[in-house]
Amino acid sequence: MTPPGKGSPAKLLKQAGESAAHRNQATLIGKIILAGFLKSPLKRFERFIEKAEADPLFKTLYKRGHIIAGRFSGAGAVERPDRMPPHAIGVVRQVPRPESGKHGHDFIILYRHSGFGREYIFNGATHLSGNGRAEVLARKLRLITTRNRITHEVINGILRCQRGFFRSGNPLDLKPLTLTSLSRIISASQKGDPVIDHSRISRLINGKSIITPSGTERPLRFFFPGMRDIHKRFVCKIVSEERRSLVSGEMKNARFVKRSCLVSDGQSMACIMCVDVHRFRGSRLRAI
Repeated sequence: MTPPGKGSPAKLLKQAGESAAHRNQATLIGKIILAGFLKSPLKRFERFIEKAEADPLFKTLYKRGHIIAGRFSGAGAVERPDRMPPHAIGVVRQVPRPESGKHGHDFIILYRHSGFGREYIFNGATHLSGNGRAEVLARKLRLITTRNRITHEVINGILRCQRGFFRSGNPLDLKPLTLTSLSRIISASQKGDPVIDHSRISRLINGKSIITPSGTERPLRFFFPGMRDIHKRFVCKIVSEERRSLVSGEMKNARFVKRSCLVSDGQSMACIMCVDVHRFRGSRLRAI
């Protein structure tokens, strides 16, 4: 007969509750560590990767095939990382797709560090369990893999959503995009971990940039414009075009200039206040 209190349902239930609490606490700690790791500057992240791969244990396990360093699809590395701006993650390169015909193109990402495009796969996890050093190394490699996966998914998501801009290099071709909407787009196409929500995207892109196919460095937050930003860009373009026309003497009719300027002032303000830009442009043409 089981002694009172030992192995009783009440005690087993208490132990199960404590075990669940420990798991939840470990999960919370893991999320906090990852949140800080995503904000880590690029140079510090590079040193973290190099230190992990320089570990003799990593070299031994890698040589024996217990750790496999895979590469993400569409990822590469730049030839001269020393020439990269300090905050640039990498370069977006446009490459032809023969199967898509003459005008088919796709984009690849050349990272500033070869370790940014890698993921570490553990082949035979039993070699890592029960070994303190191996478990510490495994946690480091999982952190690197998680950040790399999130980075690659976010940049590919930006490329899909802002494909028009990457093809033309014209900011007017940007589409409205929020961190939340990008998170939903990634989640819809993603197969499993890691979870990529708007807070993780925000931490990752903060203070980081990318080199576009035109060779221009753009902050990653540049690719998340609101409707107000897009409207303001259209207004600036129209005002700039009219100013150039006035300076070059193309607008010689004073009445035409007066009417054009009056329409621009009123409707520019309406446009900045987030009135539909297409209706704005159409009414401006009719007034002219």
